Amino acid sequence: MRALRALLKALEYPHAIRWIVALGVLLVLPVLANGRVLDDHMQMLMATGSRGVPGLERAPWDLFSFMLPDADWQATSRAAGFLPWYADPELVVRFCRPLSSLLIVAEGRLGVPMWLAHAHHLAWHALLIVVTWATWRQLFVRHGGERFGGAVAPVVAAMTALVFAVDEGPAMTVGWLANRHATITMTIATFALHEHIRWRRGDAPGWMPPLLLAFAFAWGEVALTITAYLFAYAVWLDEGSWRRRISGLAPGFVVSVAWLGAYKATGWGVAGSSMYLDPFHDAVPYLVQLPSRLALLAGSAFSPLQADLPSMGPLVPPVLWTMLVAGIAAALIAGVAVLAGRHRLVGFAVTGAVIGALPVCAIFASDRNLLPMVLGTSGWIAMALVAGMRRVTGATSGVRARPVAEATSSMRAHPVAAATSSKWAPRWVAPLVVLTASLHLVAAPLLKPSRAIAPTVFEDLVAGAGASLDPMGDELEGRTLVLLHAPDFFLASYGVMAWRPATDRPRPDVLRTLHTGLGAVTVTRADDRTLVVETTTTFADGSLDRLTFAADFTFGQGNTLIVGDFVATIEAVEAGRPTRVRFVAPTSLDDDAYRFARFDLAAGGYVETPVPAVGASLSMPETRPAEFLDHVLRGSRFWPGD
Repeated sequence: MRALRALLKALEYPHAIRWIVALGVLLVLPVLANGRVLDDHMQMLMATGSRGVPGLERAPWDLFSFMLPDADWQATSRAAGFLPWYADPELVVRFCRPLSSLLIVAEGRLGVPMWLAHAHHLAWHALLIVVTWATWRQLFVRHGGERFGGAVAPVVAAMTALVFAVDEGPAMTVGWLANRHATITMTIATFALHEHIRWRRGDAPGWMPPLLLAFAFAWGEVALTITAYLFAYAVWLDEGSWRRRISGLAPGFVVSVAWLGAYKATGWGVAGSSMYLDPFHDAVPYLVQLPSRLALLAGSAFSPLQADLPSMGPLVPPVLWTMLVAGIAAALIAGVAVLAGRHRLVGFAVTGAVIGALPVCAIFASDRNLLPMVLGTSGWIAMALVAGMRRVTGATSGVRARPVAEATSSMRAHPVAAATSSKWAPRWVAPLVVLTASLHLVAAPLLKPSRAIAPTVFEDLVAGAGASLDPMGDELEGRTLVLLHAPDFFLASYGVMAWRPATDRPRPDVLRTLHTGLGAVTVTRADDRTLVVETTTTFADGSLDRLTFAADFTFGQGNTLIVGDFVATIEAVEAGRPTRVRFVAPTSLDDDAYRFARFDLAAGGYVETPVPAVGASLSMPETRPAEFLDHVLRGSRFWPGD
């Protein structure tokens, strides 16, 4: 228990926040070498005039509009091959983040190197730790009471900052420049919460919190989550009548409602996707997905388990992983609840974390969306750790020479507090404290560096696929590249039509991706211009294909789609998804205007493939999840090699 006692003593140091911030930044310092990751390439193309890629022209303030609600854009993007032929006609992925977009444009025009852009992100990460500490310190000082207030308040606030700074969950946000908007937005929005608390105590002007919140919205939608903490403060901590508490909520809620109304009225938001949901338009799918997404986020916030794994599709069975994460999270949450006890600040933390996560659950569960929840859970975990450590060690840290037994006696009928004076209490309180500390103060910082560089694994996967077309070189320019098979949308459309031009590589004028997924595929040439593609599973069953169509979007046998100059006819379906499709080209497939390739796991990417002769077939084997995972890991820059 010496380590626990020493930690409590260190957190009493008046300038403890300095080394906590330094530690939080040091743990994610490897991100300086992350470079661009996935969306960063697309936004670079948008910021520099699209470099001729159809459908990527954007205004400088609109770089987070990935899929537009425009029929002409849909037609252009499908014709070029940026959108796959099976994409939902109603697909929209368009986020309003004007200041975040302008920041990317400014960096592009100034030629800011990637390491410096990441360093800028780290500076905001450091500032977010400080603002989180300042906000919780104010809460503990003003509302901590006998248990967490007084001389104990600075210690618990420092512990909150420490838990927040070393938490491995949000590290993915710090490692991905396209997610910098979340860090900046949460920093400004949390400061708005800080000023709201000061205003309610008469220490700040009332115009400051809504002004800061409006400024946060200009950086990103995640600012909406802070209204959950404003609500939680009114319910649990604000003083006076309910009428006074509700009136205190008015400024922040007026800003949020006005922003949300303008957001929806001007066509921002998402539609036609299984991974991104609109809680208003897609209310039923959202409510169906809500329990599992919330459980995954909570599991990641309270344990080292990662929320993203189910989104990898067949690599991890989503239902089993969700059940595992939910079970472990429930057990850990129960332990934290027992240690922290019943306190108004616990109610504030839990209410803010849960309600704050609801807007985030409109997006597939991912560690990069954890910041709104971790803002609350960090304070709750810190309360549990400090209370538990003081009981176990018998420390009077932060309490003016008051023995632990006396300090705990003030907790009204709390069973753990009463039990600490009995002989058997240490047998289960001590392991609970050690487990909580081990997870959040030992395992978390050890995992954080690897989680911060995790986005590069996906970048290297797409980069490997895109670079595998290099042997075809200049032959791609001015031609139509027909991909007979690809694992999913990102490795096909994205890797060819975004990653290659963003890295100054030749790209085809047109991309036609016939099949995506992991099932076995047979391609038969029916005549001079026709290919019939059949799979043992269904088309578009890759892990990220679900981004491009809604859960209830289906195809019918006999449906015909015009895809640029190709015609696709659905010949067989299973559960609304195609299993056999006939593709008819405008000219002979032997024409020099075409080049053909397929994804080959053994080759580690795409290989040029001659088009079959009329009447002949080409078979491609099923890709097993374990084999694909091995390919993902071996393609990473962090793989040690054979």
